[in-house]
Amino acid sequence: MTVRLTLLVDSPSKRAHGSSASRTALGLAESGRADVTLLCYSDDPPPPWLPSGVRVDRLGVNRASRSLLKLARYLRVQNPDVLIARQVHANFVALAAAWMARTPPRWQG
Repeated sequence: MTVRLTLLVDSPSKRAHGSSASRTALGLAESGRADVTLLCYSDDPPPPWLPSGVRVDRLGVNRASRSLLKLARYLRVQNPDVLIARQVHANFVALAAAWMARTPPRWQG
């Protein structure tokens, strides 16, 4: 069984959080047990050693606090099995986005 795993990081290659998430993605992709996506809210390029089996998606914002609506839309469309946010403030944004993704859109009229 393959698990669809998304790792929410600021950068796929810079800083400790992005580097450890990229290395985790590398290990999971090599094991073949997970379909791994790095979801980034920065435009930094992925490290050259990251295999093509690891997808890198972008939210198009420069801060986790500005990614709430785009993250909720991503979760609603992609529907990953697991979302892991590595930073404390990103965890709060991810919790709110997960709640929003499960809530059906309402008519605002």
